[in-house]
Amino acid sequence: MKFNKDTVSRIAKNAKAAQEIWQNFAHDKKLCECFHLRPTASGITLISMLYYAPMRGISVNPDKLKDVLEEIAGKTNVLLGLDANKSLELMKKWGFKSKNTQRQ
Repeated sequence: MKFNKDTVSRIAKNAKAAQEIWQNFAHDKKLCECFHLRPTASGITLISMLYYAPMRGISVNPDKLKDVLEEIAGKTNVLLGLDANKSLELMKKWGFKSKNTQRQ
């Protein structure tokens, strides 16, 4: 990807949107410990920091980020549970991919 002025502008716009939305979830320590946001030119990527699914991510439209975070926040107990297979199935349902499959 070439970084021209337009690309940088879109990344900055998505970074601002991500920051504004993420601040609403700052009180949710579990969510903040499990995920981080990465702005891109095409949207925002939600990245897992879970020990069993590191660096898995989903691309999210900034307009839908709040809804996605609310849904995931409601399931953090499952994601942090002892059954990693159950957690991985839930992440797969949401569309999370491993870091290796996103670059194909």
